[in-house]
Amino acid sequence: MDEPGPNTWKIGCIISPALGWGEQRGNSYHRCRICNIELLTGECAGFCCGTGGKYFNNTTPLPPLPPQYTTFINDPNISSKSRVLNLIFSFASMETTHPFPTVPGPPGFVAIQGRIYHRLRPNHDNSAVRWLLYDGFMRNMAPFENLAQTLPANWIDALRNALLAYNPLVGGLSISVSLILNFALMPISALKIRAPPPKLLPL
Repeated sequence: MDEPGPNTWKIGCIISPALGWGEQRGNSYHRCRICNIELLTGECAGFCCGTGGKYFNNTTPLPPLPPQYTTFINDPNISSKSRVLNLIFSFASMETTHPFPTVPGPPGFVAIQGRIYHRLRPNHDNSAVRWLLYDGFMRNMAPFENLAQTLPANWIDALRNALLAYNPLVGGLSISVSLILNFALMPISALKIRAPPPKLLPL
């Protein structure tokens, strides 16, 4: 392997991370007294809500989570499995107007030039768009099959049903599926979907 140049960062292991969320300090925990959120080591009181909570009422509260989320939101494994759940339902891939850099050696941070955007890819084997358009969101056809099998089946069903109920893009795509099936013999050169701004759907 080539020696790293002067502009390359070296990667080192952190043997014992010194940061933690909501660590116990005496008889209390390190969290905000206003909103009760756990704070990271080094974050001072008022980091999130401002001194004395002066910013607490400046933000609009998030809407309640979809009822389908109760299937997994309080599961003790949600933290470790949430990235897999998100990956399976990822509708877009990241693209850039410049070639993506190839850096020799172990994985690390890279700098990307040009405009970065997300592209919907229904022709991608592991795309959730393809899963919806071609496979009808069938559970046994979920992308990243090896990873999907590590999740409880009802998690996938619950998130799929939440997207169908609340996400305008998914709703538009599902309508497109029915149009394509109903007019399968008609040539379709292009299909444009316009949807209202999406509702917040945190994961």
